[in-house]
Amino acid sequence: MEELGINKVADLGCGSADVIINLCKSNKKLKGIGIDISTEALNEAKKRVELNGLSERISLSKGDLYKPETFSNAVKDVDAFNAIMVMHEFLRDGKEAVIKMFKSMKAEFKGKYFFLGEFDCLDDTEYQSMQYPDRIHYLFYQHMIHPLTNQGLATKEEWLEIFERSGVEVLEYNDKLTFRLVQFILKF
Repeated sequence: MEELGINKVADLGCGSADVIINLCKSNKKLKGIGIDISTEALNEAKKRVELNGLSERISLSKGDLYKPETFSNAVKDVDAFNAIMVMHEFLRDGKEAVIKMFKSMKAEFKGKYFFLGEFDCLDDTEYQSMQYPDRIHYLFYQHMIHPLTNQGLATKEEWLEIFERSGVEVLEYNDKLTFRLVQFILKF
């Protein structure tokens, strides 16, 4: 974010605001805004922002990611968006719904950066090549947690296809992070 001159970032699906708090703590110049659809999550986020002494640098706003117009006024001065392990939850509604969401975000926030981190699903061949204890956590995450909570997951290649079909530009990605997290740097 520093390399791209990001001064203010909106954390989409901020939940309790842990990510935006940590981003602002790591860069004293950075300002942020947390966006979430849940009033309860935003109430918890407000407590945590205050507890960390960041009320002057972090604001919070309710918004529906399927409807960017519900939060566009709150984020009009951000340079970028951030979402870590959030966007896959919308795959519960299917890939086409996610593509439509990205298209609407691109139309609303043209030219803005988007830092996205998502888990890269393993296929059966990859699981079979892993040692027994190493594969258990991934198996549990991919085949137990997400199906039971009605969330979707995708491979890195599937995310790249979603971005392409949405008309979102992929500037770069890093797939060498821990827990098979892939960081995509996108531009609307």
